[in-house]
Amino acid sequence: MAAAVRAIGSLGRFTAAKYGPGRRAPPAGYACRNISTSQALQTRTHVSYDIKGDVAVVRFNTPNSKVNTLSRQLNAEFTDVMNEIWANEAVKSAVLISSKPGSFIAGADIDMIEACKSAQEVTQLSQEGQKMLEKIEQSPKPVVAAISGSCLGGGLEVAIACHYRIATKDKKTILGTPEVLLGLLPGAGGTQRLPKMVGIPSAFDMMLTGRNIRADKAKKMGLVDQLVDPLGQRGCPSVPWSAAVTQPLRLTEISSEAVGAASVLGG
Repeated sequence: MAAAVRAIGSLGRFTAAKYGPGRRAPPAGYACRNISTSQALQTRTHVSYDIKGDVAVVRFNTPNSKVNTLSRQLNAEFTDVMNEIWANEAVKSAVLISSKPGSFIAGADIDMIEACKSAQEVTQLSQEGQKMLEKIEQSPKPVVAAISGSCLGGGLEVAIACHYRIATKDKKTILGTPEVLLGLLPGAGGTQRLPKMVGIPSAFDMMLTGRNIRADKAKKMGLVDQLVDPLGQRGCPSVPWSAAVTQPLRLTEISSEAVGAASVLGG
């Protein structure tokens, strides 16, 4: 969670600059209105969120698993949560974090892929992922990925669709596209986003070898925007993410509150 209080710190200024008084309105498809928390929140099992100030803190938590995976259920709940956030006028930005130590999102649910009985079903899965991550990428409200632990495959695709990425300087924090080892390539837009972010040679190396990238190297490559120490290191008190996320720090150009929350969260 070192990666969520600096994330809640940088989203505000970006939002104000983009959609404040005298600025352009949010694009079509992202209606803004005041809403109350949906009753669906009570029944969600894989994704939850709460609001700190004007920042929505979205938490991934696949039940009965040590890691988060992109299953149909998680994807559906994530879509519902983001639609609520986009529709809530009081929310100006969002931070995506994990409730599991050592895992942001470890990739797609392999059982979900194996259950597909035709190329058409696999194509539909890919297209659904592409549509959702395109909405994240084009979101009128800045979205920060606060990465601590494994961020692989579909998890990396979620992260690189966000506007800003903060990662913990922890040996458990790794980023990569290991799906090539299963004979797959990134299917939710990563083949397009990754080269634009790190350059074609580095992107091809990642996608064709499946090698893991440590957080410090990811920062040098441009895959991660900011590194932070996990809480508990360098004299920092060890506190839960839920507590750390309320401590905003200010950064430049991306929402002051969102990046602030992400960077103080410890792993």
